[in-house]
Amino acid sequence: MESWRGMEHIMRNLDKIERWLLYAMVVTIPVNGLPKAYPIPDFMKNVPYFFLILLVVLAVVHYMHRREDFGNWSRGVKWYLALCILWPFLCTIIGAVQFPYWDEKANEFLRDTTMVKVIAHVYPAIMTNETLLHLKYGVSMLISTVKSLLLPLLGIPFALYVMFHGKTKEYILDTMSRAAVLAASTLCLYSLVEIPWLLTGNEFCEGILKWINVHLYDPANSHGWWPPLLWKGQLRSFAYEPSYFGIEALFLLPLLWYRALELKEKHVGLVLILFTYMVFLTHARTAQVIYLGELLLLIFLSLLGGYPAWGKRLVQVFIVTGLAFSIYLILPMALSAIRGERITSALQPVAAFEKYVSEDVASVGKKSQRSNMARWGNTVALFNVGVDHPLIGVGTGFVSPYMTDHIPDFARDDGEINLWKAKMGEKGFMKSGYPILNTFGGMVAFYGIIGLFLFAWPIIYAGIKILKGYRCMLRCFGHICVIVALVGQIVCLNSNNFFYTYPLILGTTLLLCFQRGPKEKLASDSGQETDIRNLISKI
Repeated sequence: MESWRGMEHIMRNLDKIERWLLYAMVVTIPVNGLPKAYPIPDFMKNVPYFFLILLVVLAVVHYMHRREDFGNWSRGVKWYLALCILWPFLCTIIGAVQFPYWDEKANEFLRDTTMVKVIAHVYPAIMTNETLLHLKYGVSMLISTVKSLLLPLLGIPFALYVMFHGKTKEYILDTMSRAAVLAASTLCLYSLVEIPWLLTGNEFCEGILKWINVHLYDPANSHGWWPPLLWKGQLRSFAYEPSYFGIEALFLLPLLWYRALELKEKHVGLVLILFTYMVFLTHARTAQVIYLGELLLLIFLSLLGGYPAWGKRLVQVFIVTGLAFSIYLILPMALSAIRGERITSALQPVAAFEKYVSEDVASVGKKSQRSNMARWGNTVALFNVGVDHPLIGVGTGFVSPYMTDHIPDFARDDGEINLWKAKMGEKGFMKSGYPILNTFGGMVAFYGIIGLFLFAWPIIYAGIKILKGYRCMLRCFGHICVIVALVGQIVCLNSNNFFYTYPLILGTTLLLCFQRGPKEKLASDSGQETDIRNLISKI
């Protein structure tokens, strides 16, 4: 009896541990490449990935201990999960066998890897056996498929499913919004030093930023051009670049709306204002446009749902946005006045607003503006690779050489694309390839149409459940905030490879679609009781 009570005590504490691991993962999402000099295993240098591993392991233990409480998984779910796991493996194995771009640079890179050197102590012939070298790379890509694709896309929703089993919707919203507050507060804390440096060039702040940054990642100096030690003219907090900060901010902001406005936490309101101001300071065009889109979606869903005090909530969100934007426009002029400097026309709020519209908003749709040409060319090349390999794609880790042959004519002279191409030619595709700037394009290029469908199905399914149960879903401001964040992250998939923010908000949305509130029956007019088991049994 005592041992049973002790086990129950441990399992109750697992809930708390899982929650804090979730918080740690969300807070550290930008810290995904600690300096190589740190004497820790490589998988721990990607800090959110390390916390994800711990979270998934605990979730599996928790699930196995309480398996009888979760109900049986339906055959459809089992088939879907099996395909999600096996299909990328199959595509990668076939892609490795059919890959036509093996060359000596690739072989040299493989001979210099730690694993090959270890194997060479036992079997020296591996150094000259190209087939074994290529086999080693194929195995590495299968492992990479688990690390970079399957673990976040399947592991995060599974961990949330276990964590929130039997919990109310209010508990889910409370947990996710607390994680958002912790993450946003940490990003704001860093930027309290970064913002004065951006606005004034203060050398003391610059020194602090440099000291912090060298402990977060290996800055660009001898190894390349990215990421720079300091990013001039654009806020990025401690993310690698401003656009990365923008993607995370689009996930955090709607959850901050819920925490500050629905739960009326005044200190979160201050974080919300500062954090919104930081989004404008990024000058990241995609983030700015998607944020405006999130505001429009908030208006539409609020009008459609008519949740209590919807008008008040809209006014509050727009006051926060307007206040943050006003600070963005006026603060540079105020600082110049304080320093006794002559206020130029460029510092006038009207001129600053016109510059914001032309450079940070309107330029998004112009192919020739800033990095748009490279992004369009990269995305079209990915889809072109998918068109040439429609069924199974080319597999994980093999796409870059194919992309060189599929760059569209309009982008062949683009400087950024030619830089990627030159770096790959110099170092080899394993060391320096093309970035993935569109997740959907990456899926179809890696795993074909079937892989794209497997990736997109949870989005489609969530959309169906939201439409069917919109009367209940849209009657809660917190639910609307989650939906807005989900749509924002889906749009972000068109401008970069997916971040952990995407499976986090997707898993949260699916759970809210099925979980019962304390005094409601969700989604259907049939009156049937629905709970978290339906997340599995009704797919």
